[in-house]
Amino acid sequence: MTEIYIVTSGSYSDYKIEGVFTDENVAGKFKELCDDGRVENWELDTVADKLERGYKLYNVTMQKNGDSEVKQNSYDAYTTDVSTFKYLHPTTIDERCFKLWAKDEQHAAKIANEYRVRMIADGTWDDKESTTFRYEMEK
Repeated sequence: MTEIYIVTSGSYSDYKIEGVFTDENVAGKFKELCDDGRVENWELDTVADKLERGYKLYNVTMQKNGDSEVKQNSYDAYTTDVSTFKYLHPTTIDERCFKLWAKDEQHAAKIANEYRVRMIADGTWDDKESTTFRYEMEK
């Protein structure tokens, strides 16, 4: 897939794209001209590939014990990774939400469970920070 380099600056309501480049070196040089400039790498047409292969975007809410609820998601279709964040409940429920691409609800639960097991094993399940994983879909 083709990768482009986007120079951005600011955050939240002040976030903006300063320039888009096909050459990482040129993007790096341009970044130096911008206050608070950063270079973000983006792959082109990643969503098109997923849609052609029958994938849909899902939210999986999974408890540490493996219980889960899966819902098809109809927004934020630009994500290319598995992302997860920890719900901060006023109760004692220990769960995370996984946003990911899958073929169906069962496949979504399987992918989230694989990440759950990995996160428990490496101790990151209890992190309060959001986490993004790069993953390759099955061919």
